[in-house]
This record gives sequence, structure tokens and C-alpha cells, in this order.
Amino acid sequence: MTKFHFEHEFQARAPQDIFDIYFDPTHNEEQDRLAEIDRRELVEHKDTPEIREVVYKVFPRRLLPAAVKAFQKSGPLHYIEHVVWRKADDVIDFSIKPSVMGDRAHIVATYRLVPVGPGRVKRTYEGSADVDVPLVGRRIERAIVEELERSMQRTAKCTQEWLDRR
Repeated sequence: MTKFHFEHEFQARAPQDIFDIYFDPTHNEEQDRLAEIDRRELVEHKDTPEIREVVYKVFPRRLLPAAVKAFQKSGPLHYIEHVVWRKADDVIDFSIKPSVMGDRAHIVATYRLVPVGPGRVKRTYEGSADVDVPLVGRRIERAIVEELERSMQRTAKCTQEWLDRR
């Protein structure tokens, strides 16, 4: 298991400002372009006063690293992204399962927003990548975490630009 922790600070009045755009389809499309996502299919959606739960089937544009290609099943590379926003806690829980390795790969994360001063909100994205493959599992985990870090930097910039336009 390889742990990760990323932080970004946004100029925003409150966490709710960021949550308001987090589920906005137009904002998601813009972020997906930057994160090299080809398409995102909605599988499930539930919205109650306590939680908002969304499940997507996500198809990235990027190619598989050589170490992972041997595990690819038939069909295009995709992953299932299960997102649960616990509204009262200002937290989103993620579970991401890549298609290439069946149950041998899993990424879990928590996305938390906290006010840190007037007009400033800190986003913390932390969790772990777990790839249960002898000899190459840790290397694959590190590649996943590196890709997450690049993606989080791009999407943070996109989110701030989106907030600035509003």
C-alpha cells in the first residue's frame, strides 16, 4: 500500500462554494479534459439531505504503463469511481477500482474542505493506492500516486479559475 496526501488552498468564501461546483457537469467536463479523461458515464446517482452519492465509469485517454498491460482484460481501460459526499462533514469519500486488475487494485481517498481564513479554503486529498501484484505492485502504486498528484494540480487550477469566474 502506498499512501498519499495532497493539499491545495483556494480563494473561496466557504467550502460550500467548492462543493457547489464539484458536481457541476460543465465544471466536470473542463476538469476531465485537463485530467486526460476521454469520457465519464453516470452509473448511479443518489442525493439526500445527508449524502450525495455518485458512481461513474471513467475512461482515461492515457495509455497503460508497460508493467500494467499484462493485466488488462478485454475492453477499453476504465475505472469505477464511487463518490460519497457526507454533507455535514464537508468530506467526500472516494473508492476507485481500475478495470485492468480486477480486485487486485483499489484506490481509496478522502477529500476534505476546511476554511483556513477569510476567503480561503484548504482542500486535503489523502488516501492510499493498493495493488496486490507480486514484484511490481509497489511500482504500479507509485505510478498511480504520481498520476493522481499531476491530476490534482491540474484540477485545482481549473477549480480556482472556475471560482474566479463566478
